[in-house]
Amino acid sequence: MHTSTFLVNECQILTLQQLSFHSDSYHLQFLNIFVVNSIVTPGQPRTPEVNTATKTTMLVEWDKPGVDGGSAVTGYYLERRDKKSLRWIRVYKDPVTDVKQTVYHLTEGNEYQYRVCAINKAGEGPFSDASDFYKAADPVEEAQIDSDVAMRTHYIVKAGKDVELSVPLKGRPAPTASWSKGEECIDRNPKYEFHHSDTATVLVMREVNRLDTGKYTVKIENGVGEPKTLTLSVKVQDTPAQCRNLVMKDVTRGKVTLCWEPPLLDGGAEITNYIVEKRDSSKRSYSAVTSKCTETTYTIEDLSEKTSYFFRVLAENENGVGDPCDTLEPVKATETPGPVKEVSMKDSSKTSVTLQWLKPDYDGGSIISDYVIEKKAQGEEWSLGGTSRQCEFEVKKLKEHSEMFFRVAARNDKGQGDFVETGPIKVIDYIITPEASLAEYPDGTVSVRLGHNVHIELPYKGKPRPAILWLKDNLKIKIFTSSISSQCTHCTHLSNLFPPATPDAPGTPDATEVTGESITLSWTPPTHDGGNPIQYYILEKREKKTVRFYKVMTKKPIVECAHKVLHLTEDMEYEFRVMAVNDAGVGTPSNISIPIKAAEPKDIPCAPSVVCVSDSTNTSISLEWSRPADDGGMEILGYIVEMVKGDATDWKRVNEELVAETNYVVTGLQTGAEYKFRVAAVNHVGRGEEREIPEPAQAVDRLTPPQVDIDASFKQTHIVKAGGSVCLGIHFRGKPIPTATWVKEEGELGVMSEITTTDGYSSLSIENCSRNDTGKYTVNLENSSGTVAFKEVTRGSVTLTWESPHDGGSRIQGYVIEAKPKGTDKWVVVGNTKNLTYVVEKLNKGDEYDFRVKAKNEAGYSKPKETLAPVLVKEPHIEPAADLSEITNQLITCRSGSTFTIDVPISGRPAPKITWKLEEMRLKIFNVTANTMTLKWEEPYNDGGSKVTGYWIEKKERNNILWVRENKIPCFECYYKMENLVEGLEYQFRVYAMNSAGLSKASEASKGAVAQNPVGEF
Repeated sequence: MHTSTFLVNECQILTLQQLSFHSDSYHLQFLNIFVVNSIVTPGQPRTPEVNTATKTTMLVEWDKPGVDGGSAVTGYYLERRDKKSLRWIRVYKDPVTDVKQTVYHLTEGNEYQYRVCAINKAGEGPFSDASDFYKAADPVEEAQIDSDVAMRTHYIVKAGKDVELSVPLKGRPAPTASWSKGEECIDRNPKYEFHHSDTATVLVMREVNRLDTGKYTVKIENGVGEPKTLTLSVKVQDTPAQCRNLVMKDVTRGKVTLCWEPPLLDGGAEITNYIVEKRDSSKRSYSAVTSKCTETTYTIEDLSEKTSYFFRVLAENENGVGDPCDTLEPVKATETPGPVKEVSMKDSSKTSVTLQWLKPDYDGGSIISDYVIEKKAQGEEWSLGGTSRQCEFEVKKLKEHSEMFFRVAARNDKGQGDFVETGPIKVIDYIITPEASLAEYPDGTVSVRLGHNVHIELPYKGKPRPAILWLKDNLKIKIFTSSISSQCTHCTHLSNLFPPATPDAPGTPDATEVTGESITLSWTPPTHDGGNPIQYYILEKREKKTVRFYKVMTKKPIVECAHKVLHLTEDMEYEFRVMAVNDAGVGTPSNISIPIKAAEPKDIPCAPSVVCVSDSTNTSISLEWSRPADDGGMEILGYIVEMVKGDATDWKRVNEELVAETNYVVTGLQTGAEYKFRVAAVNHVGRGEEREIPEPAQAVDRLTPPQVDIDASFKQTHIVKAGGSVCLGIHFRGKPIPTATWVKEEGELGVMSEITTTDGYSSLSIENCSRNDTGKYTVNLENSSGTVAFKEVTRGSVTLTWESPHDGGSRIQGYVIEAKPKGTDKWVVVGNTKNLTYVVEKLNKGDEYDFRVKAKNEAGYSKPKETLAPVLVKEPHIEPAADLSEITNQLITCRSGSTFTIDVPISGRPAPKITWKLEEMRLKIFNVTANTMTLKWEEPYNDGGSKVTGYWIEKKERNNILWVRENKIPCFECYYKMENLVEGLEYQFRVYAMNSAGLSKASEASKGAVAQNPVGEF
């Protein structure tokens, strides 16, 4: 058998030769098998589709052909046809290598269809079926909020800050946005800033205040579908707005009840209380009535009935005090007057009845303006008879012989009092024969000095009123007549027998009330009126040290011997004089008053706000205090310091001369004795109220460890040019006075270094600096208080440590440790050691012990040194601690609506009690101005077993690492006002609590606040 193989072109031919043998013959057969390996063009791709289209472009996509023709597809030809044409146009001259291609430069609005063919080594395959027609137009997508972008719908912001409300958008064409607050469109309001883009709309509000609190709605639309809206809420943390509808619900004698409604805007925080204030209508400043009102009504008592008052109410929240709501008109705390007395008939005629009465015993605290008289006949209703300013009135137009009833009531500013009734009174004309009484002139003679006036009073009676005629030598003279009694008796006054004269001088004017803009004066009338009644007074004024007097202008003549001069210049001194005027003219001026200063009333100062002990020795105690909040309107001249020893009650003045400063050192005290101290301020009016130290102070040496005083001028990093000089200085304190040592890390101090140290200051000066002086410099402060301290306390044992004393000229051989159970006087030796530490064991758990240590040398034992306080033997105490290292920046971010877990490892003995609390910040800053801020905080959750005795406040500027002590003496309230800040700088604050055991850890730092004045009115 033989087989051969050969190639013809690209076809392989296999020839097989098979030989078959038979018995008598053989056959030869040829079998030819053709194996064809020919390459053909690829198959037809799938119909193209357009998935994305704009007005000038389309993205055409297709799939590879199912058959590649035996050779890989190397590209595609893409053709397009306009619906308006029958011609197919190849889109690109070169083949497209991908199964999608963007077609450019289309005509907007035209419709196109596409076809595609594949290419391999054999050539172009057949075209796909033609696609549908696609229109060249921008895609349309309904406008909506882009939910794939994180956004906020609730904003809480501090007053004075800026806030941005951002809303992500999507849609085609790009949506337009319109903003509104409540029902009001704010698109054209210049107060707001708007920033719009295709993907977002932003509303910016600058320096927000409480009025910006509310709901803001954004409306988006692009002409596709329905417009969409989204509401965002903004809560501005500000002081409350003004209270509403302040009214006086009830006004009685000396009392006023105020009612009001809460503010519409609470400033983003709950109203904690209301402040109620009052103001005398003649003054400009308000005074506080209460700051602890929690209801919307308050009764003010002990008001002067003769003074008119304005009132106002201010709401307060954690951000501060809001705007005041004032009463519009002043009001007096008065009542209606009491009933009149002794109403009776004075006279009667055919058609009238004249009534008379006496004033009420009580005018209700306000001047009686007039009286109301009512009348009625038998069986009729009461009707108005008239009103009168005097205590009598003639009721006219009555029927003769009728019997009438009358009643009278007094009326003041508050209203009308109770009626007092009289009657029946018959309306008839009474006739009384004229009769004069000469009882005052028994012999009918009047003697008068030459040149003087004569005054004759002659009572008479008669009805109808008699005609009166006075004669002198049968010649008629001038008379004055008036009624003065209730029995139809009259008096006649005979005067002017000689020519009238001007009045004498009134008394010297004197001030009865003085304010910053007014002075109320009073004077006595002239001794002689010149024979004519005084009609009015002329009051004149001049400024001190000037010559000319000016008349005090008034709307009405001054008829009383008193007047309130208004519109004066505050702190200016004035002089006054007054003249009386009668028919004869202006009388002699009074004496000129003493100079009177128009100033607010002066008073003694109030007590200093804080008095505390700042230091002590065996024989002295140092005191510090703050200035009084109210100096009484006058300069503080100085302070009086008083003390009392132990339980004594008689206070003794310490300083002979007034102390001008707010600190004083009391010397000459008994070592170990306890003293109480108090301080009072003194001004020109006199000595003010005293303020006593909170607890008795003991005259003992205070041993304090070294402390560094860092102020705002301290620099931690110094940059010096080569050849320059630098001075590193630090202030420090401590008892005994610490020793200061300067060292340089990784090297020694240079030869040009000079160290200068005083009692409270140490400095390192380096002259002619070079690169070798670069590095870190450390100052070490050390002192020795010589105390025995507890290093560790465990169950049944105490570890003591102490410092080595002076050896007395002989080497210390060892120490003896003694213990004494609390409540006993016996010291027991519990151990000996040559070290400066010792563990005392086998102590009773729960008992308290005092310990002392004695040193021994060849001369014997030293005096023992005791522990400062007994120790309680108990389980070891490990301060609770939380490991927050696994929480980056102590911040957990979580999407709204999701769940998160906080895992914090806790350590401590005994097992700490775990409490979770959600709070924004313990420290709150409010009432921010360009130079001041007020800080408020909460009391510590745990006082450490001892009462908190004060707080220390520290501040630092932004981007600065140094904290600076703010207050020089402890603050005793949970708020503090920072002053002397630099405008424009941002500050942070933190607070330490203090008790008898020392200072706490610092609170968390407050948020940064910029010292700047608020913008706009809230």
